[in-house]
Amino acid sequence: MASLPQSILVTVERFAESMNLVAQPSRDGSYTFEFETSGRLTFTPNPDRNGHAPMMSLSRPMAGLAHQTMPILLARAGYDAATDRMIHVGATRDQRAVAWTTLGDERFELSDLEAAWAVLRGTVSVG
Repeated sequence: MASLPQSILVTVERFAESMNLVAQPSRDGSYTFEFETSGRLTFTPNPDRNGHAPMMSLSRPMAGLAHQTMPILLARAGYDAATDRMIHVGATRDQRAVAWTTLGDERFELSDLEAAWAVLRGTVSVG
């Protein structure tokens, strides 16, 4: 089972503590947090790269019909200069909008996590 790089894991744990949450890994090594308004925030290790280059994703139910929501969501994908990250988008089978970015092995501080989370929240808030 792949796991998150230590530098990212420490930041995820600090994030959880700051919100009075407990960071518990799932069986696949990912960490998931459910927020009432923001949606489901997940940190997933990359099994193809031995945990390196994990993904940070946010999903939430689509506010409208997929054929109305997807063009808006797709227009929000691309390079985000403020965080220096590529933002990818899609939809799940259960009609959830999802946005994600890949985290490198670089230093990843709590402020970096919060900035990326803000971009992902803005991306999936369609409708």
